[in-house]
Amino acid sequence: MLLRKSIINAYTQYWKDILVFIVIGMILSFLELLGISIILPILDGTSSSATKIPYPLSIVSAIFIDMEFNTKLKYIAIILVIIFFIKGIFAYLNGILGAKLERKVSKNYVLKCYKGITSVNAGYLDGVKKTDLFTKSVAFAGGYGNVIRLIANIVPLLMTLAILMGALLMIYPIMLILSLSVAVFSSILIRNIHTKSELAGKKITQTNQKLNFIFIEEISGLKTRRLSNSINQSVSFIKERLEEWSISFLGLEKITVLIKPVIELIGIISLAFILLGFSYFLNDSNMFVDNSTAILTFMVIFSRVLSPVSAINQSISDIKSNLPYLRITDEFLSELANEKVIDGHIEKTKIEKSIEFKNVTFRYNKSNTDSLSNVSFSITEGSKVGIVGVSGSGKSTLVDLLLRHYQPTSGNILVDGIDLKDVTLVSWYEILGIVNQDPFLFDSSISYNISFGQDSGNLQKTIIAAKKAHIHDFIMSLPDGYDSKVGGRGDLLSGGQRQRISIARALYHDPDVLVFDEATSALDSETELDIRSAITELSTTKTIIMVTHRMSTILDSDLIIVMDKGKIIQCGNPDDLIKQKNSKFYQLLKGNSIG
Repeated sequence: MLLRKSIINAYTQYWKDILVFIVIGMILSFLELLGISIILPILDGTSSSATKIPYPLSIVSAIFIDMEFNTKLKYIAIILVIIFFIKGIFAYLNGILGAKLERKVSKNYVLKCYKGITSVNAGYLDGVKKTDLFTKSVAFAGGYGNVIRLIANIVPLLMTLAILMGALLMIYPIMLILSLSVAVFSSILIRNIHTKSELAGKKITQTNQKLNFIFIEEISGLKTRRLSNSINQSVSFIKERLEEWSISFLGLEKITVLIKPVIELIGIISLAFILLGFSYFLNDSNMFVDNSTAILTFMVIFSRVLSPVSAINQSISDIKSNLPYLRITDEFLSELANEKVIDGHIEKTKIEKSIEFKNVTFRYNKSNTDSLSNVSFSITEGSKVGIVGVSGSGKSTLVDLLLRHYQPTSGNILVDGIDLKDVTLVSWYEILGIVNQDPFLFDSSISYNISFGQDSGNLQKTIIAAKKAHIHDFIMSLPDGYDSKVGGRGDLLSGGQRQRISIARALYHDPDVLVFDEATSALDSETELDIRSAITELSTTKTIIMVTHRMSTILDSDLIIVMDKGKIIQCGNPDDLIKQKNSKFYQLLKGNSIG
């Protein structure tokens, strides 16, 4: 039901493109019938032959009634060339329009999937394989255009078939009924082929998903494979999956290539029945001669019936083999809609007073324990806050809630007294700037990685942000300056350079609040010192939240929050906390790191 509704919606959305495609197809069908009409007068040399050719084919054939046979042949030859030249032009247009329709539908469905992915909550993204997202969005959703094109292509074929069958019915009804009886019997065989096509398509869907996942996983782990001397095992593993993939495609090909010979065999069997029928009903040679034009006309038209029948069945088989892709795509889109992140309705432009966590508890899906339990604290606007704790203490979870990646299981996060979930995501992310431990850089220019293409990559804003992040001088030392490429994930830069570009990116839209989530944990002491200097300068004008295990980065904080097992065990200014010699904070300070 969901799939049928989705296909109907697609036809409603792209009805203009589909209508043009169908009209061109109908013109092709008309030219096919016109070609048959032109050929039929050759079958009989008598002046009365046109009366034996059924309507509407007789309309064109009647033109040649009073012509001599040789003259008739000359005109027919010239007209046939003209008709098939025009038909070739429309066939080309039909192919181009069909391809455009297919690409347009496929492109929009892939984009629809991607937009859906960008709108889901972080919990959903954490729980799915990224390769599955890619496969369903690109490989599977892309099949929608093909199915829409195939269905649209069937319409003119059915029209052609209906006119040809009507003509056959007018010539010899009994012979048509005889041939149709064979077709009805054969339809059982054809239906079985279509069913197998759908099953084979489902098998390909599964092997495609598996191959894409394993292929990307193996490439991601290639360095580890090499260091463990297991490259040969990786190649063998991929080879096995490719064998499964190849077998599934071969299975579908075995089914689809069967359609044409089966249709041809059915046609020949039907033709044999027709010939036997003629021999039975026209058992006298004189009767056969008298009806020769009608018989030959019937045979010519019947031979043309096989082409649309074969094309329709091939289209149905292709549609069936693609249905598993479409079902998965529809389920995927429905899934994305259900996992959409909750947006608010209040526009917020800045922090005027504070950000407050009020009795916040959070538990991840499929977890039996709370990651945060009854957490309460307040961050005053313009202050610097340090959050410390051992691994697994809940620091990053707390930041994820602040960034709206997740919603609290209970309790509230308030911004100037407004519940954070009521604030629009766009306005909230204008207020926030985030710097992660492992910043993601795109394989593009430094300028793009700072601006992300916003404001058409305003160079002046980019330079201002880079200067504040203490990275401008380095960028200008490069041959291409801000146009310099950073490589995949920033591989052409050092860890410190990547981190400072990440800080510049966070500063690009001049946020009120800067969140540093373990931003200096992987850096050497000299680089850390440089970045700390940049952060110190920023703390005079912005609210700073530092999540770290390096105590040296938070000793100048206005407030330090010490977490353990999802709870706040200490909270206060550094001077007061240092005086508590038996406290967790003092232990961490003496160790100068968190385990």
